[in-house]
Amino acid sequence: MIALLVVIGGTWISLNYISGLTGAATSGVGSTNVTITSAIACSIPDNLISFGEMARGQSNQSNLLMAGQTNVSAPDYMTIQNDGNVNITVVASNSVNLWSSSPAPSTNWRIRCEAAGDGNSTCTNTYANVPAAGSNVTLVSGLTPVDALDNISVGFNLTVPSDESSGAKNGTVIFTCVQTA
Repeated sequence: MIALLVVIGGTWISLNYISGLTGAATSGVGSTNVTITSAIACSIPDNLISFGEMARGQSNQSNLLMAGQTNVSAPDYMTIQNDGNVNITVVASNSVNLWSSSPAPSTNWRIRCEAAGDGNSTCTNTYANVPAAGSNVTLVSGLTPVDALDNISVGFNLTVPSDESSGAKNGTVIFTCVQTA
């Protein structure tokens, strides 16, 4: 009997006067915060257009490559891809001039955005002269980082200058990607 009274009394004191019981149901609200840093990155998975053989004074566009050109059978574009996590603007400038007789900028070497992967970016789809180093032409603004919508096709329009020397010609364009404001 005394043992029973001690057990009941101890339980009553534990329930009423001792805090910190385990197993008691409680409620509360928690939150989590995270900040994702901006990443501006782009790549050029397709970075070569070959116009094949052309004659002085001849013109051609990469989206209309002419039949009969050596090693060329279909339209060709450069592809620029947004690899970051923010919308970007892509600009282009000349690094190595294509023609020795017609320095950039020139109507003999022109560039444009042929198509953008998404419908929300602004693709400059009129030809502009490839600018000299230190200047830029905007190809696209607001290109999304969303996969399957994150690329543009870039095309060129060439006219071989009438006084250009024969031989292989190679031009280099620098593409710069900056976060769209």
